[in-house]
Amino acid sequence: MKNVKKHFVPLFVCFLTLSLGIMLLESCDSPKKAVVVKTETPQDYSRPLSFENVKDSFRLAFYNVENLFDTIDEPQKIDSEYMPNSSLKWNTQRYFAKQKNIAKVIEGMGFPTVLGMAEVENRRVLEDLVAQPTLSAKNYGIAHFESPDERGIDVAMIYRKGEFEIKKQKTHNIKFSNFSDKTRDILEVNGILRGGIELTVFVNHFPSRRGGADTSEPKRIYVASVLRKAVDSIFQKNPNANIVIMGDFNDEPSNKSLNQTLGAIEWQRETAKSLSNNALYNLGAAIERRGEGTEYYRGWDVLDQIIVSGSFLDARSKVVTKDEETVFNADLVIFKDRNGQRLPNRTYTGPIYRGGFSDHFAVYIPIYVK
Repeated sequence: MKNVKKHFVPLFVCFLTLSLGIMLLESCDSPKKAVVVKTETPQDYSRPLSFENVKDSFRLAFYNVENLFDTIDEPQKIDSEYMPNSSLKWNTQRYFAKQKNIAKVIEGMGFPTVLGMAEVENRRVLEDLVAQPTLSAKNYGIAHFESPDERGIDVAMIYRKGEFEIKKQKTHNIKFSNFSDKTRDILEVNGILRGGIELTVFVNHFPSRRGGADTSEPKRIYVASVLRKAVDSIFQKNPNANIVIMGDFNDEPSNKSLNQTLGAIEWQRETAKSLSNNALYNLGAAIERRGEGTEYYRGWDVLDQIIVSGSFLDARSKVVTKDEETVFNADLVIFKDRNGQRLPNRTYTGPIYRGGFSDHFAVYIPIYVK
């Protein structure tokens, strides 16, 4: 009996030690597995976004409509060129023909939930637009403020009331310290998409390149700094805010005002190493990289861009979009020159009335709610 006890005790101790060791290893291993599952990796960022089984979808668009003036003289604005007795012979018939053409573009883009616009004279031209037969049934509302721009053109936004509810809207006035001219305000609209998704939209029309791109660049850099400050004030309250910035920036995605001052960079999913929700990503950059464009002046330029916060590109987000904007360059808005080049079909070429649309193509992005 003593021998049995003598051998049993060491065996029991050995068995107990081994069991405790296995339990200890398992307890150490479990947390590591949990951490690995939750840790973000480059593969997470490059994982394709899924657009299947989405609960809802919307389109957000921007369109520089090129001089949408009515025929009524406003002494405080430089609108004499768009009068019946002007060299352009701008009249009621031509005005409503342009309104009809713009409505066709909006219809062609699938009646976007939100449409930012540039070069509109006043609220009256927007009211005439949303009253067009093809648009009136879509119940578009208007967000607009008068800007101090010397030409008398403003930015604005129309939106489908059944899909987007405005909570707040305001403008950011641009006051140059080194230049005497005035430019368009930045329009900021905050609201709720159908389904409860909060969204903030900034509509822009940066200063033109009149006088030369290099000479006028400081103006656009300054406006970009005002815009960046407004964006940062939102991110400080909510780093995961859904922000969409759209406009005619009169600069390309690679230019300093956008790429450096605003900090809106290109993000390619296939080479992505990181993604920050409180950063900005330019969905027009891929268009520039391919040598395509939204406006043609001695070559293609990508002036019309849509920029989003990182939350829209995160595969784990509730609301996502695609990696680049779509340029609406359907045959509907195309004019072919003598060389067969497909160009934006304008309302005027110099003093010659063409009865077209705009010198810019519209751009849009889809928004998917999971």
